[in-house]
Amino acid sequence: PAGLDRIHLFLNPELQNLTLEIGGRFPQLSTFLTDLSLRTRLASLSIASPTSLPDDFPELLAPQTELEKVALMAPGALSPGVGKWASELARLRSLQVDLTGRSPTAVEGFFDEIEVVRSGYSTPSSPGSPDSGVFSGEDIDFTDIKRSTLRLTEERGPLMGAFMAL
Repeated sequence: PAGLDRIHLFLNPELQNLTLEIGGRFPQLSTFLTDLSLRTRLASLSIASPTSLPDDFPELLAPQTELEKVALMAPGALSPGVGKWASELARLRSLQVDLTGRSPTAVEGFFDEIEVVRSGYSTPSSPGSPDSGVFSGEDIDFTDIKRSTLRLTEERGPLMGAFMAL
C-alpha cells in the first residue's frame, strides 16, 4: 500500500488493464478505488486480497462501465451488490470469483439482487425454478449445470438483462 502513492502517475484514461494484489491490510482501498474509477476506463480488472472488499465496492466501481474481464479473489466478492454490479456490465465476457470453501448458499447470494428480464428465476432456489440449487458430493458437476442452463434458455429464450456478453 505504501508504494501505491506513485501509481497516480499511471492512472489515466489510457490504462486498460489493472491487476492489484494486496498482501495485507489496506485501509485506503476505498480511496484508491474511487480515484481509480474517476481517472481510468478499464477493460480488465483483477483484485486479489486476503482482506474484504469495501462494502461500497459496487458504488466505487460504478463508473467502470467498459469492463470486459473481472477477477475478484477477496472476501466480499460474492456479495449480492457485487453480483448486481457485475451483471450490469454490458461488455463483461469473463468473470472469475473464488468459490473455495464457499457454501452453495453463499454462492447463491451473489445472484440475489440480479434482475433478469423474462427469466422468472434469479437463483436456482427461486420459487418455481426447475433447479434445486443443491449440489451433491465434493466437486461440482459442470455437465449438469450446463444442461440446466441449456434447458432454461431453450424453454424461455435467452436470458436478457444480466451478463449479456458473458
